[in-house]
Amino acid sequence: MGVTVRGLCVEGPGGAPLVRGVDLRVEPTEILGLVGPSGAGKSLVAAAMAGLIPPPALARAGRMDFDGRTLNMTDPRQWRGLRGRGVFLLMQSSAAALDPTMTIGRQVAEALSANGVMAPKQARDATGGLLAQVGLEPGLQRAYPHQLSGGMRQRVQLAMALGLRPRLLIADEPTTGLDPIMQAEILRLLRLMNARHGSAMMLISHDWRVIAAMAARVAVMERGAIVESGPTAQLMASPRHPTTRLAMAALRELEAARA
Repeated sequence: MGVTVRGLCVEGPGGAPLVRGVDLRVEPTEILGLVGPSGAGKSLVAAAMAGLIPPPALARAGRMDFDGRTLNMTDPRQWRGLRGRGVFLLMQSSAAALDPTMTIGRQVAEALSANGVMAPKQARDATGGLLAQVGLEPGLQRAYPHQLSGGMRQRVQLAMALGLRPRLLIADEPTTGLDPIMQAEILRLLRLMNARHGSAMMLISHDWRVIAAMAARVAVMERGAIVESGPTAQLMASPRHPTTRLAMAALRELEAARA
């Protein structure tokens, strides 16, 4: 059935509008790109769609239809039992996403057992295999987040998502700060998850090269609003909004400089 968001509005302190009337739809098995400059509101949209708006921001309006269930995005009670297996947010800051006081293995196992995927013992037994699926040594179960690189921490989040098999995976700037080899590996794992489990996926980035490689359809944000959307190849070839045209001009200059 997919996921549809209508009229999402997020306000900051004093009622400052941060996200204004955002409408989005992610079809089952689709990868939708959400792109825009820093400060456009992309991460706030991601947090709102996972029921995790960071204070002091507040979701003031918005409705989300999720697999036939309608959610009032301002009511925290409606998110109970939905986060994790329903919606999983792969956070931009992998360090912030993981508890620094808990081992990697315990965190992955607790994610599975707390969401009812497996009994606690089964979850502990499955953790090593999930880490192996994302290219990590099972022995890293005993490590703490600060002992891992940024790319390794991102893969720990992906291991959790593999175990939970969410119906919607939101990946918020998953390759930011990673070297090119690790970026390619993270994107490969995201494609694998989408193909293997059929999860709907929203990929957030400011990098049009990532969006072009991953998403068949894209929505462009600027100053808290969606300003343009459509098939990725078509929009990149014939951008209509000044924000998109400027981004395409910058991309052409970058490619020319590298040629």
